[in-house]
This record gives sequence, structure tokens and C-alpha cells, in this order.
Amino acid sequence: MNFDRNAPLVNKLVDYLENAFDEKTLRWPLLIPSNDDYPHAPWWSYREMEPQFNPSASIAGFLIKYTNPLNKAFKYANKVAREAIDFINTVKEPIEFHELICLIEMMNDVSDLFKHYQPYLDAKQKMILIMEETIEKDASKWFTDYCVKPSFLIHSHPSIGSELFFDRILEELDLAVQNRNEHGLWSITWNWDGNYPGIYEEAASIWEAIIALGYLKLMYEFGYIKK
Repeated sequence: MNFDRNAPLVNKLVDYLENAFDEKTLRWPLLIPSNDDYPHAPWWSYREMEPQFNPSASIAGFLIKYTNPLNKAFKYANKVAREAIDFINTVKEPIEFHELICLIEMMNDVSDLFKHYQPYLDAKQKMILIMEETIEKDASKWFTDYCVKPSFLIHSHPSIGSELFFDRILEELDLAVQNRNEHGLWSITWNWDGNYPGIYEEAASIWEAIIALGYLKLMYEFGYIKK
């Protein structure tokens, strides 16, 4: 969103993230105990987890892009980002796609800092191959199943993969126009209704708005619509 690095909101967020970093796991936690005190999807219930790069890679990319290199938060982020790059270059198994989204976001945000860092350049090439393997090939599932559409991994243009998968993004945008619901939006393809009457419906409505905003942004950046 191209924030002002000196904006009070950004500074407060950097302070929060600096204090939230777990120096034992060298990650920001995906789940925290207070999740269970509020309505939430079952996959957000607190439980012990092995350290991973969801959401740490994405947070690291944000901090590197918007934080003073002298800040402790930047040093945390730089360490996480370098570990994430090494992970991309050495991983042999498929990457869980929520974690993959965070890694891609980080790779985009650190491009200026690491543009001459060979492991980063190697990771960019490998990331394209991983994206190719991860995106659902059957476009008929994109708006009916919870699967990896091109827009799950490509949020802006230009960005990693946006040129190579340009035609696939346009195919998704064509299908998106054809698959709007009665409100002219896009229905979510997941469900956690049952435990919190009325709350799920509110959350689903908010997510429809988030998805719509993302599509409008993509449509504009890929030349599909004009302002």
C-alpha cells in the first residue's frame, strides 16, 4: 500500500512487532492463546506449533521495507528473511500454500535490499517453479473450491510471477466477472459457521469486501479496468 515510513501508525506497528518477536523460536507466532477468547474459525484455535514462515516471512518483508535498519525490529526481520530465502532454496517438499503466500510477499518486499544477494536471486527463480506447481490447473475449481487461484499468490503487478502468469491472471479475471454473487461480489469458499451464530455471517461479509478490493486492484494493475 506504499505507506509513509514515518507515519505514526507504521511506527506503532513496528514497536508492537519488535515486542511480539519470540527470540526462542526466532519467529512471530501464528497463533496466540487469546485467540480462544473471541469468535474465530476452528483453524485459529490456539495450539502448539512448530515454527514456520506463516506469518513471519510476510512480517519480515514489511519491516525490511518500512523500518530503519538500526532498529531491533529490522535486525529480527533481516534474520528471518535470510532464513526464509535459505528455506526456499533448499526445500524439497511442497510448501503449504498459506506459508507460500507469506514467502512470496516477503520476496517482493525485500527486492531492493537483496537485489544483489545471490541466494535471493536463486530463490526468485525457484519461487516461479514452486508457484507453477502450486496454482490449481483446473480453472473450473477456482470459484467453487478452496484452492490456489493465481490471485492467491500474485497480489500486484509488477511482482514475482506477474509477468510469467499474466495470461492466467487475465483468465481468472474473466471468470471472476462471470462468478459474482447476487450482491455483485465473490462468495468465500470456506465455512466455519455453527459455533458463533451471526458472527460467521458478519465475517463472511467482511471477507467478500476484502476479496472485492483485491480483485479491483488486480483488474486495474493488469489493465482490465480503468479508474
